[in-house]
Amino acid sequence: MRVVLADDDAEMRDALRALLAELPDIDVVGEAVDGRAAVKCVLKLGPDVVLMDVVMTGMGGIEATRLVIEALPSVHVIGLSLHDDRHFVEAMRAAGASGYLLKDRAHQELAQALRVVAAGGTCWPAELAASGH
Repeated sequence: MRVVLADDDAEMRDALRALLAELPDIDVVGEAVDGRAAVKCVLKLGPDVVLMDVVMTGMGGIEATRLVIEALPSVHVIGLSLHDDRHFVEAMRAAGASGYLLKDRAHQELAQALRVVAAGGTCWPAELAASGH
């Protein structure tokens, strides 16, 4: 599975890259520091899944997700955030994302979430989702 990481925090990108390097079936094919760079990267590389930080400087992850899904509906986006806020979850869902992970849980849940969304499923945090999809 080909993955693009989009996060304005270099330490978070490093941590995600290290975590994904342990998974033999997942290749990080690109990285982006903001939403605008994420959209360009995804359009160029056509990954299977994008791990998209929800709040980034410049263009944020919600708008970037909307643009990615409009251009390449086959790409799956998982929102990543420090914010356990239902409004962020619903905004990412409305933008076309396939899931949402809290960064403090990413280590435990990331591999499973990637595989689920790459297979066409969704991964929304039950405690934050106002309505199921």
